[in-house]
Amino acid sequence: MEHQESTEGAAGVMNHPEPAEWMEYLYDELPRGRKRELQTHLEQCPACASQVSEWRESMQALDRFELAPAARPVSPWLSTLRWAAAAALVDG
Repeated sequence: MEHQESTEGAAGVMNHPEPAEWMEYLYDELPRGRKRELQTHLEQCPACASQVSEWRESMQALDRFELAPAARPVSPWLSTLRWAAAAALVDG
């Protein structure tokens, strides 16, 4: 599905692909012919080229993102053992 938006300085109306179709483009999920059409659109439309570039940068940033290793949960038995050892040292 495409939406129309007047483009300043252009003679007439330009059809811009919907964001969902740009996502298919970015994830390389479009048929070859449609992908070529969108590539041509990007070459002619600075607004769409800018938006797609921002989305691509966000995707790359997410691909580089790494979570810190999760802290190992402390076993309740280990905690009890530590307290027992401390008590033994105090009593001893």
